[in-house]
Amino acid sequence: MTQNVQDYPPNARRILNEIMMLLFTPEAVIGGSISTDQVGTLIAQFLNAAKSDVTTVKCLLSKLLVQLETLESQIELRETEEANRAFQVALKAQEERLHSMRPIQAERLRDEAQKSLHKWRVTDQNVISQKIKSKELLTLPEFLDTRGVSKRAVGSALAWGRMFCITGPDGQDYYPTFFADSSDYVRQCLGKVCQALGDIPAYAKYQFLTTDSHWLINGGTPIQAIRMGRVYDVLQTTKWLLQP
Repeated sequence: MTQNVQDYPPNARRILNEIMMLLFTPEAVIGGSISTDQVGTLIAQFLNAAKSDVTTVKCLLSKLLVQLETLESQIELRETEEANRAFQVALKAQEERLHSMRPIQAERLRDEAQKSLHKWRVTDQNVISQKIKSKELLTLPEFLDTRGVSKRAVGSALAWGRMFCITGPDGQDYYPTFFADSSDYVRQCLGKVCQALGDIPAYAKYQFLTTDSHWLINGGTPIQAIRMGRVYDVLQTTKWLLQP
């Protein structure tokens, strides 16, 4: 049987009303944050309330939180499905564009891709030094601090090919900052792309991911494309880059 809020004890209803008033302050309504002091002031009003009243409110808020988490998951799933459909449409458009090209045009682009990959197989230590200086490449301690993960987790990602590191002029391994991206989705997509690139040298992978590419549907670097939700476009490009 569902309990109506009006059936709650008076003090429990009063606590709920105060919470609702706090949530609907002008600052909160326009997206501002509720300060710790405001929350503390609200809680202080009920120091003498009965434990049962506080427990009642806590249970109601816990149920609401569960519902919100379920809603969040449903929305995330819907957005992922919509993004996947958009990827497929874009990928089909790319394939149609390639099929409509004159054979000589398509062959020229493939040749350029192969030449780029061949060039990237030779590590340029000057470029690496510049990236280290600009903090686009990080030492392992710096990366762990930025990413907030364990050394073991990084080792696992390297072993499975979801990440790579680049050896610097000093013989030390350095890690690209884009692997510390705050988005789980971006990191997962990067892992898939790195695995798709296979056994090509780490420096070549780095150059591929950070170089503007006219092989992508809308241009830009593969990293930018991934962050814009175009991972399938990037994966298709890796196949083209690595084809015999």
